Amino acid sequence: MNEVIVVMYHYIRDVENTPYKKINAIKVDEFKYQIEYLKKEGYSFIHLDDYVSFLSGEKEIPEKCCILTFDDGFKEHYDTVFPILKKEGIPGVFYPVTQPIVEGKVLNVQKIHFLLSQITSRNFANQINERLPDKLFEKYEIHGRFKINPKKRFDDNLTSNLKHNLSRMPRNLKEELVDEIFNKYFENEKEFCKELYVDFDELGEMIKGGMIIGSQSHTHPLLSELSFDEQENEIKKSTEILEKNLKIKIKHFCYPYGDYNENTLAILENNEYSTGVTIKEGNNFNRKSKLLELKRINCNDLPKRV
Repeated sequence: MNEVIVVMYHYIRDVENTPYKKINAIKVDEFKYQIEYLKKEGYSFIHLDDYVSFLSGEKEIPEKCCILTFDDGFKEHYDTVFPILKKEGIPGVFYPVTQPIVEGKVLNVQKIHFLLSQITSRNFANQINERLPDKLFEKYEIHGRFKINPKKRFDDNLTSNLKHNLSRMPRNLKEELVDEIFNKYFENEKEFCKELYVDFDELGEMIKGGMIIGSQSHTHPLLSELSFDEQENEIKKSTEILEKNLKIKIKHFCYPYGDYNENTLAILENNEYSTGVTIKEGNNFNRKSKLLELKRINCNDLPKRV
């Protein structure tokens, strides 16, 4: 029986050396340790396209395989991760979101992360609650009495609920609230964006170095809350931007927030995407895995040191 684990990474940085010490990141040495750990456990690092070929019966792969994936398109993926993977001969899969690259706009999900690195969850929650319209207060009030979404394992109740309720709010309201608070603490969004995310030149170098580039939509929305046409625009816009600037075929997708529905799957099939990675936890076995619904393991669930 073949086993393939797909590991999910976001921030990989030594936060103590940055102004944002509360960002939930894997340290660089921890990342290196996890690679060595997976090797010792007998995993072979494979190309995502090799897995596609295996699932379609065209190619064989080792019994225990691993695919490393990196979400959101951070600058550290180029500066830090890429040199490590290139040296090790490991073909990582990177899923940049295109809006930050072409518009200089920091994604809401990252605005929330970096605000939480500068102010307390209580401060942030109070500022959101104060700005909520009365008719929506009961539905979206941020509190710490219990955890609304138990799947958010790595945050306390208040922080978890802050992220959860912000992700579920009407998009225009969420952007208005988060933008207003973000602009109080971060003066130049375009400069911050350039420092945080990769650009097309860097992505091009990564492709030449054997890395795989996929898509993660244009603005990182909750896709299931969009209409079919809105989802299609998000996916096609990102695909077209990446293909135009990188001169490659984009065929691998990562669901923002791990969120999707039947419309999403149909759009990916219609646009000839080969794979989609979820945040559903678990391993992928034999040829039973669904290519557009591959499971992943959170990197925080792997050992970080001896």
